[in-house]
Amino acid sequence: MARNTKRVTYKNIVGARLLSANGSLVYCDNCEKVVGSINALGYNLMMLVFCCTCGNYGSIEISRTKARYRSDVRANRMPVVKNRACCCAECGESLLAVMEDRVETYSFFVECKCGAQYDVKPSFNKRLGETLQMFKDSKDKR
Repeated sequence: MARNTKRVTYKNIVGARLLSANGSLVYCDNCEKVVGSINALGYNLMMLVFCCTCGNYGSIEISRTKARYRSDVRANRMPVVKNRACCCAECGESLLAVMEDRVETYSFFVECKCGAQYDVKPSFNKRLGETLQMFKDSKDKR
């Protein structure tokens, strides 16, 4: 299995903190709880938006290519879930895991190192509208 050794070319983190530079554990900036984990070697492009149970909104966008996340492009594919971790259906690489008991809602877009793209839309609950608005606002700031 080939390791993804490309350097990170773009990183934007708001309302969250990563344990290491390219991934690993994802912490909420407000309450400091672990809300998930990212496999630091499994992706070319990662976009994660979440709302923590404490009410804080966080977003993480990391890219190893010149391509950026485009909200008009939808993969409409769900990753395979193994042991609560989202894995690529094509190569089996672990991509990320979200602790669903510590987030109100979340969504993500990820491009695996093999090129497969996955797009998970927000779960439906009372904060869905707020999360989508935060996601749109973070895109407008660029």
